[in-house]
Amino acid sequence: MNIRTRKGKKGTTHQAWYRHRGEFFAKTFDKRSDAKDWLQRETASVRKNPTQSKSGLTLSEFCEQWLPRYKVDVKYCTYDNARLYIGKWLVPNLGDLRMDEITDLDLIDLREKILDAERGPRTANYVMSIVSKLFNDATNPSKQWNLRAGNPVKGIKPLALELKKLPYWEMDEITKFLSEVEKTCPEDFALYSFLLNSGARIGEACALHWDQVELNRNRVEIRRNVDWVRHRIESTTKNHELRVVGIVEELSKDLRKLYLQQGRPNSNQLVFPNSVGKLRTLKSIYRGSFELCIRRARVKAITLHDLRHTFAAQYVMNGGKIYDLKKILGHRDIKMTERYAHLSSEYIQQQTAIIGFSASGAKRTKGRIG
Repeated sequence: MNIRTRKGKKGTTHQAWYRHRGEFFAKTFDKRSDAKDWLQRETASVRKNPTQSKSGLTLSEFCEQWLPRYKVDVKYCTYDNARLYIGKWLVPNLGDLRMDEITDLDLIDLREKILDAERGPRTANYVMSIVSKLFNDATNPSKQWNLRAGNPVKGIKPLALELKKLPYWEMDEITKFLSEVEKTCPEDFALYSFLLNSGARIGEACALHWDQVELNRNRVEIRRNVDWVRHRIESTTKNHELRVVGIVEELSKDLRKLYLQQGRPNSNQLVFPNSVGKLRTLKSIYRGSFELCIRRARVKAITLHDLRHTFAAQYVMNGGKIYDLKKILGHRDIKMTERYAHLSSEYIQQQTAIIGFSASGAKRTKGRIG
């Protein structure tokens, strides 16, 4: 229910509010029950005057037509997520309403139900992004539906997300982990060395073929990824862009050693296959060596994707530039890269201790803390 309760010097008031077609409407009452009644009357009035449509399709019927077309335009995992969320949230709550009946109030109510089900704001925002795409297509004449005049999501602002520090390992944790892998699961050492030294996604590493590795030029081309839902290799990356990653000396030695261990494989063979030369599964990596070596090394428990965070954090803390990191990680938006530039408190403390000021003048103190 969209009611804000405020306590002031003159007593408690209750403000009922809603958005409709991008406009904000609100009214304040002394009693919460009066605010609730007003909001219900306004909601009923809005629903009696929906945008006129050329079709009587319900949301459920439209989704049946829309999903097959959406599947063609996006990666399968994106389509699969949309299908799951539509089946879990949209159809059960709004499926019987006609497309021209649905208002922003209905969608705000849907978002509240998602939050009431103890789903976080990130999930609620993701569902609303799917709804927005769905209504954009429903209102677009070029899509041959043209069911209504406007997108009801347009006036709804995304929920604020809590800023979380992305987990990563410090240098000593990286050393402990790799040492344990070398001792306990040496067959996977090159895989973890590659992830930590390149910032590649686990899907990009598992899809890597030897034709992408140029040991003489100390570089790797990232041009394939794994669709984990269907467990198959795709001939493109997550952002559909080829990128080149340089190979540091330590990683070059590990890859050369692996190349010889595999008997000088041809260019079509996987660099990091399973025991029979086929594509690995995430489950086999986690249970086979990753979780085992984390426990034995007694380092902080993180995920495989957090190895990418680790590379990015250490890259920045050792003087790397954000814009260079953006290219290495293959991000389209610099904002995504800035998420990886989370720095340890010790590093921040060092950087703020570069120079000190006093009555006798400024003094450079770089390298000293406190």
